[in-house]
Amino acid sequence: MHYLLASRSRLFLTAACCLALAACWGARFAPAAGQVPLGADALAVISERALAETARQLIGLEIKLANGALLRLTGIETEIKPAAALVRLAVQARPAPDSPTAVSLQLTGRLESGTGGGAAWRMPFRIDRVALASAPASWLSDLLSDWLSPQRWDAALPPLEIPLELSETLEIPAGRFDVGGEFPMEIATPASRVRVDLIVSALHFLDGRAALALRLAPAPPGPAAAAPRDAATLAGEVARLGRELPADRDLLLCLRRPLINALLEQVASAHQTDLTIRLKPSRIRSEQTSGTIQVLNYTDVEGGDGRADVRQLRLERLAGGLAELRLEAQGELTARLRGREYGIPYRLSPTGLFAIDNQALPLEIVNEGDQLLLRARPGSRLPTSVSLGLNLAGQRIAISHTIELPADRWLSRIVLPNFFDRELLLPNRLEVAEGGGARTAGTRPLRYILSQLDARIHDDAVNLSAILLLRSPESPAK
Repeated sequence: MHYLLASRSRLFLTAACCLALAACWGARFAPAAGQVPLGADALAVISERALAETARQLIGLEIKLANGALLRLTGIETEIKPAAALVRLAVQARPAPDSPTAVSLQLTGRLESGTGGGAAWRMPFRIDRVALASAPASWLSDLLSDWLSPQRWDAALPPLEIPLELSETLEIPAGRFDVGGEFPMEIATPASRVRVDLIVSALHFLDGRAALALRLAPAPPGPAAAAPRDAATLAGEVARLGRELPADRDLLLCLRRPLINALLEQVASAHQTDLTIRLKPSRIRSEQTSGTIQVLNYTDVEGGDGRADVRQLRLERLAGGLAELRLEAQGELTARLRGREYGIPYRLSPTGLFAIDNQALPLEIVNEGDQLLLRARPGSRLPTSVSLGLNLAGQRIAISHTIELPADRWLSRIVLPNFFDRELLLPNRLEVAEGGGARTAGTRPLRYILSQLDARIHDDAVNLSAILLLRSPESPAK
């Protein structure tokens, strides 16, 4: 009886866990339009259809007990209602894998949205009904009699725990581009990959969908946040946002500006050298003197190098389909110069300044396959100041140029967090030891694909919506 209890408890728990994790992971695949609730830097919403389809992938799960008995999940139905996810399970039990004797159980319960605390978000199970779907042998009926009580199952099942913290990344690939004009140069930029930690701040089951709210951990610096709203108000906002999930979409993901800025700030501080500069040969100064004898004074760049540090990368606005980025960078150049001043040749290696002074840059959002990208609008340029000071013939000569960096070559692929993995591993076989502990004896990969992606910038957030397609590989993974 102990083995039967332990394994059946685990069966229900595993199936319900998958549903809840589908809600959580699905919410991680998810996107949303509209404003995000106070205290949330990201919001994910997943449709009931996607949740139910994911949960059905558990059908066929087998649990082998220490005494040789076998339990098999033969059916699962889910229904998302406000405040809870309803779950109906069909379970077949056999004394041995090859035994012709079997009994069928039907379990009905719900998974409540729960609360956060400690390191996990805890969602309690509530079993409403346990019934025999077929008449068992008398010995098996006696064995099961105590476990036809929902209260016994409530006492036996621990709450489902989801880690409160999630980690997501933003990526910018390495690049190299040329700058033309009066002061030509080549600039190389390093690759950046930074991580942000998020905390689950709310999880809600709505009517036909589930929503997960996330906030930055720790809270980003800045003005003091407004006092948190009460749970009822937050739930109301989440419900309103959940209703914005279109009927033909499975997923909604909303990334607010503070979340993206937290990642961009890490990019700005990730490297001491963000721009590696190589100067190209050019004439940067030419003066024809007036008078009886005309003399050409000039300064040529033979080569040189420099480095610059990006001090600020910050989104100021997300609206109307565009993002406005503020960018600031400072650095130094060492140039190898030659020229003539009143006929006297010279060679110098002065140090100069390179500066991008709080310039605004328009960005747009695009999607490439399953990646969500921010990039500089085609043709965008960043005005950049380059200056050198020379001491020639007893006088100080300042050479200053404003060049235009091709921002669309530099910031062409800012890969945003997508909040979804490409593969889930679902258990397809569990084994229960004599002490009641279970181990996963087999898993099956479940791949999912986002189809018909639609990315938009709206209401101070980046929003993505998509349809979820599940794919089961032919060969199970072990």
